[in-house]
Amino acid sequence: MASPLPLLPVFPPPPDGEDLSSELQYHLWLRIFYRLRDGESLISADTFLAAMGEEYQALTRQRPYQRIRALLKRIISNVNRKHPETFLTNGVQNAIATAFYKSTEKMSWSASDIEQKGLDTIRRFVSGQMRSVLAYAGIDTNELDLVTCVRSTAKKVRQSASPGDTSNPHDNPQPSPADAAAKMVAANSAAQMDTSQSGSVPHTRLDLPQSPDIQGALADGRVTLDELSQRNQQRAETRKALDR
Repeated sequence: MASPLPLLPVFPPPPDGEDLSSELQYHLWLRIFYRLRDGESLISADTFLAAMGEEYQALTRQRPYQRIRALLKRIISNVNRKHPETFLTNGVQNAIATAFYKSTEKMSWSASDIEQKGLDTIRRFVSGQMRSVLAYAGIDTNELDLVTCVRSTAKKVRQSASPGDTSNPHDNPQPSPADAAAKMVAANSAAQMDTSQSGSVPHTRLDLPQSPDIQGALADGRVTLDELSQRNQQRAETRKALDR
């Protein structure tokens, strides 16, 4: 399957015996970010590998053969283990929102019904059917922005009733793609330098300098610098709602 994103300048594939360049890793994670922002459900190592394989082929114009797939698999494992809140949590959250939307369709819920009863319904779904999935992935339920899941579903229902509205129904605020992609490259590089660590690593924010490429990604108009603060605010609202 081809990448759903526009093509970018071609990157050279890594020479035999070498790892993926930091620049290529950055653009791979940037494109994964945009797929997640558009609502794609990525909830396992296999789904991440399939998506990143498509993006590798889009960026290098070469199919990822066995060695490259092994490199991609290692990168994905390092990143999702060290920073599940950045990509994996968003992929799972998209899956929850999609499943919830399909359920509301079956129940013929209106947008008002979703806003009134949706949070309790999703909370039961997460604590029940999704519990083992979240535990296996190492995701804390407090990291899930359930309020945004409800809002995006209600918005999608309203859009289906108003075909003229072309805004993105999966418009879930997420961390800025430049910060996210740069963090992932740094995390993977650190993991390659120190392979003695095992198990979960505490979630820490890496304050990295922004290169011209990163600044250009922020300036392309698709994201804004305040998206991360919006997401943190919405997570706080979720926690407050769940504590009631």
